[in-house]
Amino acid sequence: MEIIDNVYENADSVDKYILSRIDENLEIDRGTARKLKNGYVELFLKREEEECSSKRKNLIFKLVDLKKNPYTKADYTRAKIAMDNSHEGLEYLKSALLNEVSSAIVMNKTPRPILLVGSPGSGKTSLCVSLAKGLRKGYDIISLSGIAGTFMLKGNDPQWKGATEGKIINAFVKTESLSPIIIFDELDKLGDSTGYGKAADAFLDLLEDDRKKEFVDDFLSLPFDCSSAWTIFTANTLEGIPEPLLDRLRIIEMKRYELSDLKKITKRLIEKMNYTIGPSRYIEFDDEAVKALAIKKGMHNYSVRPIRDAVEKIFAIKSSTFLKDGRIHALRVDAKTIEDTFKEDDINIIERKEEYFDPGMINGIAVSGTLAYLSPVEVKIVKGRSGLSVYGLCEKMTNENACIAYELADSYIRRNYGEMLEETSINYIASIRRNGDSAGLATALAILSEYTSTPVREDIAVTGAITMKGIVLPVGGVVTKLQGMFSCGIKDVIIPEANRKEAQEVEKFFKNKMKIHYVSTFEEAVSIIFPAMEKKMSMSR
Repeated sequence: MEIIDNVYENADSVDKYILSRIDENLEIDRGTARKLKNGYVELFLKREEEECSSKRKNLIFKLVDLKKNPYTKADYTRAKIAMDNSHEGLEYLKSALLNEVSSAIVMNKTPRPILLVGSPGSGKTSLCVSLAKGLRKGYDIISLSGIAGTFMLKGNDPQWKGATEGKIINAFVKTESLSPIIIFDELDKLGDSTGYGKAADAFLDLLEDDRKKEFVDDFLSLPFDCSSAWTIFTANTLEGIPEPLLDRLRIIEMKRYELSDLKKITKRLIEKMNYTIGPSRYIEFDDEAVKALAIKKGMHNYSVRPIRDAVEKIFAIKSSTFLKDGRIHALRVDAKTIEDTFKEDDINIIERKEEYFDPGMINGIAVSGTLAYLSPVEVKIVKGRSGLSVYGLCEKMTNENACIAYELADSYIRRNYGEMLEETSINYIASIRRNGDSAGLATALAILSEYTSTPVREDIAVTGAITMKGIVLPVGGVVTKLQGMFSCGIKDVIIPEANRKEAQEVEKFFKNKMKIHYVSTFEEAVSIIFPAMEKKMSMSR
């Protein structure tokens, strides 16, 4: 290393300062510091005047002065207060984030990488910002929407014209910290493969404990220790996120806000709007108005944005009253005002008569994103042949559950009718790709309907996974499914008993317009769909 020792003799004042700062900065890992120094000396010896060389030297100049900021008990307290003051509810999520902070304090390490999954407008990113502000570590939000090539995250090749560092290294520079909180927003919208490599691959080095200590930005072309940065990702859905990434992240799915939290959110938004119109004017919402607004705009959404938009609409309407009569300084809003203002926004329920499908059909429930809609399951049995065929946009899990439903229906028919199923064709009528197990119960019931030539009412819908023994298992997205069925005019919905707790959160919203049936076994579902058939079977047993 004689080059490093002798370079001081010919270095100018700026170069001498940077080299000495590398030696003096105890915050940087020794190995990293040595590599930075070697890289800087290499640039110095080249005596390059190109813009790229100057930018790289300037980047090193900024990186060597960064300091670590370890987590302390005071950070924990500030973070808790910051999140409580900015977000109502979400206690389970706040607790999970604070647990990571407390673990970092006790073990003197960096919190684990986290992925928050929830619908748009549910408060993921804003909660992370509140957390970061409370921790006072410095934070940077990197939007991943549309990013496709690795160069945007890991920098360009120094030989490119206009080359610069990637967003990851730049986050350290922007926050002026070796231990920033980097919020990667909308991971599910990250671009796929391009001619410049997959963007998702840039995260693999950042998330592995042994590799993030020597993270290499292609522009910097030197290893840099990123292990002190807390990386938090957000996404609307897990769909499309590469498995290697998911395997390296602690995944936390956001739940729906409870009514009590929605009322608090509504009150906070009202107070914020009153603050903006000034101390001389005030719009008061009584408790029933707050409750009506929370239910109408919040209970059937994962997002709080509809509540915010509704509050702004009320204030916009009332502002004209202030302008017409300058003597008025306070106005009152009651539940009737809310009902009248948003009457046109009510869910347009499709009225259904108690008509019947042809035998072999039953309403399943399909989900696409945050929307749920009817997806009938259609079954045809051909006499004299054996076998099973499955149609529709189905992937492995759906096909497997169709086979399980077939075996379950066959077992039920053998036990009660002394016969076996013949060739059966199952068609999932929907234009979305299915890769779940929630159509299992509906499929088994449709097979039984076809076999017995018993029609099923069109205003009944079914969701639930099943086993070969007839046990009904829980499924995801139950609240979304119930809301979709309500808007479709469905009168009865059959869901797993295991989903009762989350369904009861919104059951009151449907009042007496839609009945929810909870089942634990296939036989319980049969007794609801085919009451006369099950009664006859019970007597024969």
